[in-house]
Amino acid sequence: MQYADDTVLIVDGDPDSIRNLKFLLYCFEWMSGLKINYHKSELFTFGMDEADQQVAANMLNCNIGKMPMKYLGFPISSRKVGAGLEIL
Repeated sequence: MQYADDTVLIVDGDPDSIRNLKFLLYCFEWMSGLKINYHKSELFTFGMDEADQQVAANMLNCNIGKMPMKYLGFPISSRKVGAGLEIL
């Protein structure tokens, strides 16, 4: 998902997928002339243990984020939303 300068990328958590994502981000920087600020970027994972999270965050040079996250001002949670609205 992308809106202006906010982007959410979803990939598999294996090291090859993380490496490929990093390569694609480098290609984007090279082709566009824009720079990605990895220090302002966050990694959100589902179903990974803390050691694997840290390895992935180190590969991407970013911090590990905590849920709920905000995207465009809206809270995004890993919990399933029922029939009613959920207040976070």
